[in-house]
Amino acid sequence: MDKQKTTIYDIAYRAGVSQSTVSRVLSGNTNVSEDKKVAVLAAVEALGYRPNLFAQRLASGEASTIGILATNTETPFFTQVIRGIQQTLAGSPYLPLIVSVQGLGDVERAVELLRSSYVGGVCVVGQALPAQLMKDLLEDMPVFAVCPDTPGIEAQCLLVDNEGGGYRATSHLIELGHRRIAHIAGPAKHGHAIGRLSGYRRALSEADIAFDERLVTYGGFTESTGLDAANELLDRNVPFSAMFAGNDCMAFGAQVALFRKGLFVPKHVSLVGFDDTPQAQYRTPPMTTISQPAVEMGAAVANQVLALLAGQAEPMKLRFETPLIIRESTALFVPA
Repeated sequence: MDKQKTTIYDIAYRAGVSQSTVSRVLSGNTNVSEDKKVAVLAAVEALGYRPNLFAQRLASGEASTIGILATNTETPFFTQVIRGIQQTLAGSPYLPLIVSVQGLGDVERAVELLRSSYVGGVCVVGQALPAQLMKDLLEDMPVFAVCPDTPGIEAQCLLVDNEGGGYRATSHLIELGHRRIAHIAGPAKHGHAIGRLSGYRRALSEADIAFDERLVTYGGFTESTGLDAANELLDRNVPFSAMFAGNDCMAFGAQVALFRKGLFVPKHVSLVGFDDTPQAQYRTPPMTTISQPAVEMGAAVANQVLALLAGQAEPMKLRFETPLIIRESTALFVPA
């Protein structure tokens, strides 16, 4: 029998006892005969039953925290998202419990930690959880995510127009007269990176500019990987007059690589980032970028979990647009 569909009724039927007896055994009530207790526990084991921890804790008044499962805390964008969640929970009956993991290697242990803690729901920030793990977690409590869509549970994922943002960033450079435009993409399998690369390619196609794979490199959404990716592009000796980086951090790193080669932004290379992190407007020169309202996105996710805890039947469909913010890091193309 599917453990996700196993109910107390199924256990009672298999054990030959009443549902109330099953409930008493599962809650730790000692007022149950030993033979019935053994029969119930044997049925639980045979059916692979996992109790709904969220329902139990909510009923007992123990669910006083909301988990924040952060799978990427290295970038300023996600730090701002977490800030938005914390600010929203500050006015609620729930305190935030942050569990941070680097990548997805330890994510199963993190999920089990949240399950064993007194959390009423979970806000996921960063990389998408494996689909089955996300579904299993949803069996226990409300979950909402700021991460790439997870197939089968898109309703629990905040939608961001990554493809449109990549398109707007690249189109802006094309409108300035640039035709040799490099792109530093995020990790090849990351949903946000895939969308931004797709937008870059669409803008080139609509402008009748041939896609040149030599002008694309991949980074890890950090300054150091942006620097390395820009160095890789420069080492290829393939000319370009503009660059679109998949996030602001990689754009910052790329600017350092350009500077060390005697190339200045925007005199020699126009540069566009993605996220509009607080640092972008204070760079020299201030960075043209695609905006994601990180704090507002975090607040929206927290409000979704709070609404579900309050009895809202289904999560609302949320979509955030990604407008272009023009600053001084981009300029008209001037042929050498």
